[in-house]
Amino acid sequence: MKFIPAAARRPIFIRAVLVCAAVLCAVTAGCGSTGNGRARTDSDSQDDETPREFTGSFAGYEWTVPGGTVFVVGNRLVVENPAEGIALMLAPEAAAAAAQQFGDRFYAEAVVRPTAKGSGKNKNFGVACRIGKTASGEENFYYAGVNWNGRNQLGTALTPKGLQFGSLVSDTSVWSAVCSDQPYVIRCEYDGGTISGSFNGIPFNKSGKTSYTIKDGETISAGSFGIYTNGDSFELYSFKIGSLDTGRAALKLSSMNGDFITLKEDSTPFVLLNENNWNVRTGTDAAEFRVEAFDDAGTACDFSVSADGAAVRVERTETGFTMTPVAVGSAAVTVSNAADSSVRKLFRCTVSKGLTLTDTDYGSYAAFYPQPGTAGVYEDDVLSITFDGPPVLVEDAVYLYDAASGALVDTIRIGSETVEIPDGTGKTTSYLLKDFMVQIDGNTVYVKPHYGALENGGSYYVVIPDGAICGTVNGKPFTGFDREQKRWAFTTRAAYVPVNAAALKVGTSVAADYRTLQAALNVAADGAVVSLEAGTYREIICYKGGKNVTVAGPAGNARGAGCEIVGINCNAYNGGTHGRAAFYWSGSDLTLKNLTIRNAYDRNIGGTAQSEALFFANGAGKKLAAYNCSFKGFQDTIQTTGKNWFYDCHIEGDTDFIWGYADVALFEKCDIVMLDTSKDAVPASASYVFETRVGSLSSALVPKGYVLLNCTVQAAHGGGNWFGRRATAKDADTDYYDQAAVVNTTVTGTVQAPLWSVGNEPEYRAPDAAGNMNVGWKTYGGSGFRAPAGVPYAGTISDAVYAAEYGNRNLIMNRVFNTDTGAYGPSDSLWNLDPAIFE
Repeated sequence: MKFIPAAARRPIFIRAVLVCAAVLCAVTAGCGSTGNGRARTDSDSQDDETPREFTGSFAGYEWTVPGGTVFVVGNRLVVENPAEGIALMLAPEAAAAAAQQFGDRFYAEAVVRPTAKGSGKNKNFGVACRIGKTASGEENFYYAGVNWNGRNQLGTALTPKGLQFGSLVSDTSVWSAVCSDQPYVIRCEYDGGTISGSFNGIPFNKSGKTSYTIKDGETISAGSFGIYTNGDSFELYSFKIGSLDTGRAALKLSSMNGDFITLKEDSTPFVLLNENNWNVRTGTDAAEFRVEAFDDAGTACDFSVSADGAAVRVERTETGFTMTPVAVGSAAVTVSNAADSSVRKLFRCTVSKGLTLTDTDYGSYAAFYPQPGTAGVYEDDVLSITFDGPPVLVEDAVYLYDAASGALVDTIRIGSETVEIPDGTGKTTSYLLKDFMVQIDGNTVYVKPHYGALENGGSYYVVIPDGAICGTVNGKPFTGFDREQKRWAFTTRAAYVPVNAAALKVGTSVAADYRTLQAALNVAADGAVVSLEAGTYREIICYKGGKNVTVAGPAGNARGAGCEIVGINCNAYNGGTHGRAAFYWSGSDLTLKNLTIRNAYDRNIGGTAQSEALFFANGAGKKLAAYNCSFKGFQDTIQTTGKNWFYDCHIEGDTDFIWGYADVALFEKCDIVMLDTSKDAVPASASYVFETRVGSLSSALVPKGYVLLNCTVQAAHGGGNWFGRRATAKDADTDYYDQAAVVNTTVTGTVQAPLWSVGNEPEYRAPDAAGNMNVGWKTYGGSGFRAPAGVPYAGTISDAVYAAEYGNRNLIMNRVFNTDTGAYGPSDSLWNLDPAIFE
């Protein structure tokens, strides 16, 4: 390894410590090493109250670099192409001094900028502490950081996914983009056996969980500190270790404005980046921010905000401030922590001329829904304009005004914005949605007012700036609607309470209780049947209300044809499994009939991202039944937990498109289609049906997992097709079995031998003395493929076990294998599967 001095360059943003020229010269002139080298200068004195600062110049301390190329540029330490794992580590003397000073309650904080993604498997990037060995001699460390899939997480080397959090929410995740033009502040905290973390001062928080407890056997009594990576190149501006009760100066700006990249702390989105760009037009609504500032001890303090140009007006509010574009030009808005002015956020604002409002009479208004002057419009309705040909969405928004007061009641942005969806609990769940609230389907633009924006018994009119949407209506160029003429006006229906909350109808007819499924779910009684009329429902469904519900499309259709719920969502927009589905259900049983659920996210436009059509997120004890339905997506089409029965359904996707943590997920008489995306702009390299995470290695009782029974599989992917692959598809340890079975199933196309993809060996139990695979990947009967042979991790089901355990749906659903006794027995909870439940 060679240390190369380079021209000094000032860091892009705050928190890095600039060292004096004499020290810098000493470092750059004198350091050079290869292999596991060290670089050092004379140590400065350190009192017991002061955090230890390790800058990129190595001033006063030692670093150990396991591999790659390392050099110094100004006050930054630049690491290129390091080995996967610990890429940079304090040498023993420096680490021991910090450990002695701060004991079992400390933080380690890095100001670091990733510059290129590595090629390792762990996909993690963060701050590591206690790099050392456990009592049993295993190499281990604790860390807080991010995952290149876009998540924050806490963990150890032995349990990398200790606790995963919601992610960096943006149009394209910061971490999916990999490289950054500014450094981030990543902090790992250790408090006597638990670890927590923060990113740019925003604590990791998911549903109130903020810390991870180190597992027994994984604890480390002492160790070093450093940077843990995927083999990623990076620049280190500063590395600081201090007492846990210090170094807490922070500045948190929460905003519902969709123009800024945010990170959620629990359910609240905070501005993530320290430097932000805001490109707006005059006339755009003010961006509102709530500000929380904290001093070094973590005590609330004041903040300041200022603008250096006339293009943006800044005003303090009771809880924060607003930024309003008022003139063409540019301005820089700086928000600073009053207790530590180095902790600040910058907004570079560029203001261009606002779009104009133009009055045009389009003659006939049959192309508009609701037509001007319509009374009794549902409060949850969707507006639409049908153009002469395909329109183009440009920019800005659609605005709704109260006709009586003239007040703006809703701004529906073209592009992306944050939306609060009522989830049946009396609360809302926040989603970042892109190209959804205003979307195109053929020649029609659909506009979805925000939930609750339209009130019962109200009068409203629509304003659309000239140039926001391009196209023609009745042969005339569409110039929108101005505020003066109020041409597109309507009134909503009076306050409405459904006659029977146990039998609700959704659709476009006058007999419907609601226009949207979400509105009906939010008032549904326990055991309710929500009937959908034929049509397309453009919704993100999020239900956590705890009522058992049946959602049914019209009877007699073919696998839900003509009755479709379609959403656009993915991990890049709303990171984490609980945020990215088109249809999310938690807290109760669900029955689906005669409908289609489709996630219309297009990775050819937005890039590869997990994007469930359906996530049944209940955990053990809850039941999902689906009949005559279709589920359409690409990566991760269906994710389930609990017990599931899909009967006479269609499921399509390409990557792990049936996956989850279900005890049993039975697919009976279903058509499974492995889509060919090999020639797409952003293709999947191959197709896998299953990725299963069943039971627990610590429990003797193993349920049947994911089972195809009497199904058809169309293996169409040009890059290769497999029935499944190992849970997580990584080499990290897991705590669940790769449990799946393909029974009496017909395959068209080619499933590659040995049917299951093994980049890494799955978790399974060896076949019994009769050769029967009870826990693991297995097949029985069927046609169009050969049973796996010559591999230990996959096998077959014997005739005797088939007859006793897989011969019908109730045997599959209600019996488990006992790894201690080597025998099958009844499960703790029984579910009698009878097609009559679908009648």
